[in-house]
Amino acid sequence: MSQASEFLLEIGAYDGAGVRTLRVSSCGYVTAPTDTPANTVYPNHVTDPGHFARSLFEEGRTMGMARADHGSIELSNAEGRLDAWLNYGFDGRPVVVKRISGPRADYSTAETILRGTVEGLDGSAALTTLRLRLYDRRLELERALQANRYTGATTSGGLAGNLVNGTADMKDQPKPLVFGRALVVKPILVNPFDLIYQVNDSAVAAIAVYEGGVTLTNKGDYASVAALQAAVLRPGQYATCLALGYFRIGFTPFYGITADVTEGVSLAQRSAGAVVLRMLARLGLTGSDNINTASFAVLQAAAPQEVGIYITDERSALEAISAVLQSIGGYLVPNAVGAFEAGRMAAPGTPTWLVDESIILSDDLTLLCNPDTDRNLPAWRVVVRHTRIWDVQDAERVGQFLSDTRKAYLATEYREAKADNPAVLVRHPLAPELTVETLLVNAADATAAATRWLSLYGVRRDVIVIPVARENAGAMVLGSTGTVRFGRYGYDQGKPMVVIGRREDPANETVDLTVWG
Repeated sequence: MSQASEFLLEIGAYDGAGVRTLRVSSCGYVTAPTDTPANTVYPNHVTDPGHFARSLFEEGRTMGMARADHGSIELSNAEGRLDAWLNYGFDGRPVVVKRISGPRADYSTAETILRGTVEGLDGSAALTTLRLRLYDRRLELERALQANRYTGATTSGGLAGNLVNGTADMKDQPKPLVFGRALVVKPILVNPFDLIYQVNDSAVAAIAVYEGGVTLTNKGDYASVAALQAAVLRPGQYATCLALGYFRIGFTPFYGITADVTEGVSLAQRSAGAVVLRMLARLGLTGSDNINTASFAVLQAAAPQEVGIYITDERSALEAISAVLQSIGGYLVPNAVGAFEAGRMAAPGTPTWLVDESIILSDDLTLLCNPDTDRNLPAWRVVVRHTRIWDVQDAERVGQFLSDTRKAYLATEYREAKADNPAVLVRHPLAPELTVETLLVNAADATAAATRWLSLYGVRRDVIVIPVARENAGAMVLGSTGTVRFGRYGYDQGKPMVVIGRREDPANETVDLTVWG
């Protein structure tokens, strides 16, 4: 077991005059004159540095929402030296936790083990202890992806500057967003006087317009809304302003108007990883402090499939990002220093570490079977729903001369791709069917995804929680593969497993690994 560590905390807080950095430690610490910051005191107030837990998905799961739980940090306050803190504003402020070998160690040797965000400060035993609550950075994503709203200032007469601001009854409604390629969307009629529609609150690569399912004729693209308004169009024609996400038709429609919209000029830009990066950027989350770009590059190479989503409501960024990543079995989780990492759940690969009985700290292991399928059984069939129609149209909304095939296509929200293995039912008569709803656009990609998911969930899968010392867990990072070996349940020869969760207890120098395979 490694020598017990000490901890330094640097906490942002608003004290009434401005934001300042508060510093405390578990040992009492002072920086040297040559350090940055110099000659700075970290009073001894940290009694418990808390625990830091990260999972690719929900705890023990390999699909769905990601999870990171940073718990809380306990601070001693028996003498009341921190009483003034209760009047400070901590929520949304940064906190940095550093590990150091002792009170006399050089500040330069301090290792940052967490960059997090404070949720608040309270105390259940307030006369002696305060608790600094931390939260998962993904809470920053629980806000509307679209902040831009229509002003409602568009009126008849085409007033300059208000051609596409929506009519009075549209005031404060969110503008539409497209990421990737979205099929048969219902565009927003932002100017009914000039028949101008909006499909995206920024540039798009292409717009194909339909009335009642019938393709209209594109008469060209215009660089501005004013030029689009002035374009001469005949019945059955439309023109676009791709740079701003608008189109205009040249006639009063009898049936509904829909459009296929492509956002992202290349196929690579329409992959799940690229789409999520643009969603994060829309929230202002860019740069190395927010994004682990290397992880996104790996994800885009592993999952280049085209996806598409159309948003006209106030859904949160987290909801939209989760829907995109679910399409390829992906995850998004903040790492220990606060940057968002992306990846895709895959079967165990080549082992790079070993856990055996020599380093397992307890015989009390948690063992679960296939928690991602009904009744914890292998799935005998996987159904992937794909190629979503965003504006489903019944027979009354489409042209009467459309083919039956086209009518059926427009009337069905999703198509389905399937992969099955009836042999699973021989061993497991109650084996379930696993259905995954995706934003994949192409049928071939959906078929490949169904086959991949069947390989993941059509066989026995175990989830094991294993306690080990921190000094032995350095290589066991999230998403890595290693060998787990102990003398029970068929693990005597070792099995390759993937790390899907880590719960670190800095005070006790231990890590609980959650592995899957």
